[in-house]
Amino acid sequence: MRCIFPCAVGVGANVGTGDASGLLRQICPKPGRKCPAPGILSLVLTGERNMAESTSVRCPLCGEGSLVLHHEEQTVEYRGTTGNIPYRYKVCTSCGSEQADMDDLRFNRRAMRAFKKSVDGLLTGEEVRRIRERLRITQAKAATLFGGDPVAFSKYESDDIVQSEAMDKLLRLADAFPETVLTFLRQREGIATPREERAWTPVVVEGGRLAGELSREEFTSETPEAWQDAL
Repeated sequence: MRCIFPCAVGVGANVGTGDASGLLRQICPKPGRKCPAPGILSLVLTGERNMAESTSVRCPLCGEGSLVLHHEEQTVEYRGTTGNIPYRYKVCTSCGSEQADMDDLRFNRRAMRAFKKSVDGLLTGEEVRRIRERLRITQAKAATLFGGDPVAFSKYESDDIVQSEAMDKLLRLADAFPETVLTFLRQREGIATPREERAWTPVVVEGGRLAGELSREEFTSETPEAWQDAL
């Protein structure tokens, strides 16, 4: 494992491993005079289990160091099921304190909620988003068709809230039978179908020029039956 901070030992110095407050921390065996956090450093671990990213945010506790954003995996358990979820927090380069601001807490809550949805057999936010995009409708249109407040699908897809079992089943049906379900939902809400939204007027062309327009009655009575389906 290698240190992310520059010091007398040098960037990439090998370090040992320790544990503090239940979070993975690293202990530097040779802290140099230029080390911003003598003795205790956060690391970038091999692979992607722990990734660190420097920020320009000043530590609100000591006011001296800057905060380093850490991404790692955390093992959690829910209803007897164990799994790994993404988890993030920040560490000060000066005092070494571990912190989580509102963005970090929101990220961690969403990750845990997505895991719970999966265990409960519900669609995760990412799965809801993929279904909506396959249906080619916006979040606002989805809320109108499937029900809920105008930002309901934004909350579903970001894992801010958990959809009901009824909503979950309806989304799965729409994914399996998109044309049938969407047509039913549009009719129920009195919303025009895509064909009805693309209104057009039949015309008469003579000699390559527009000669006039046909009414619906004229078009229906004077054109082959196969063409009438276009209406």
